[in-house]
Amino acid sequence: MSKPRGAVASKPTPRESQNGSLVAALADLNRLVHEPARLAILTVLAHCDSADFAFLEGATGLTKGNLWVQLTRLEEASLIGVEKTQKKNRTITTVRLLPEGRSQLQRYWWRMEEIRNGASGS
Repeated sequence: MSKPRGAVASKPTPRESQNGSLVAALADLNRLVHEPARLAILTVLAHCDSADFAFLEGATGLTKGNLWVQLTRLEEASLIGVEKTQKKNRTITTVRLLPEGRSQLQRYWWRMEEIRNGASGS
């Protein structure tokens, strides 16, 4: 069952993190968020209201082509919103993190913290 759009993801329970091995816990991560380029984009967007394409390109170190591909995947998953506007014959692309994206990123970091704590025995 999916959560309503904008709903905050619940923090995983200790039982969820104790079931299975470290490998199983890692395999259970949200692959859309876990991919390094997309994780970088989401993390940058989590710390600002919005960012333009050039800022994201510099902040993530991704090439224009790779950045476009990753933005498209995130937009298709409704994790980000992309807006294009015209200014002096130039297209300005502005990207913002949607509530579902913020929720998925937060859940991802909670899971990573649980995995880290479980691996270190704390």
